[in-house]
Amino acid sequence: MARIKNSILIGMSGRIGNVVSCCRHGKYYLRTLPVEVHQPDSEKQLTHRMRFALVQQFLKPIRKFIHLGFGAYAEGRSALKAAMSYNLKHALSGSYPNLVIDYAKARVSHGNLPAASEAGMLQCGPDSLLVTWKNTEGVIGAKDTDSALILIYSAEAGYIDWYLGDGRRSGRQSLLRKIYRAI
Repeated sequence: MARIKNSILIGMSGRIGNVVSCCRHGKYYLRTLPVEVHQPDSEKQLTHRMRFALVQQFLKPIRKFIHLGFGAYAEGRSALKAAMSYNLKHALSGSYPNLVIDYAKARVSHGNLPAASEAGMLQCGPDSLLVTWKNTEGVIGAKDTDSALILIYSAEAGYIDWYLGDGRRSGRQSLLRKIYRAI
């Protein structure tokens, strides 16, 4: 893929023969259409495709959340691509064909905001949770105005819930309301 800088082609998008021009995040690119390949796939190709598919399957249902969580970290690319890049490098374990996502290493947000410590959760109803934590307001980067956005992901159950709360860091608890469910 070639990047177009000072050229008469800037502003053009579409296909001419086997060449496609497109604009992505304000940058223009030229690329050729793929050529049919008749060779069998190598194990390295199959490994890469499986890694990519696993991370994409994990992130795609929560792409709106990813937009919030990785938006500031993206810099010149989409938040989803930034999340894909991070999780491809850090969140997979095993070897082909037994690759799995290591949820303890996976990230759905990225930044320098310190996490709450000693967090606990209690379900108060079908659409609300009470979350508690230790006050970490004195930690560098932590502010009293920080609020909670929680993602509950259950691949086995087949759903993803988002909860949003208005609790302040110094308050040490927040009643979170469900704002979104993806199935």
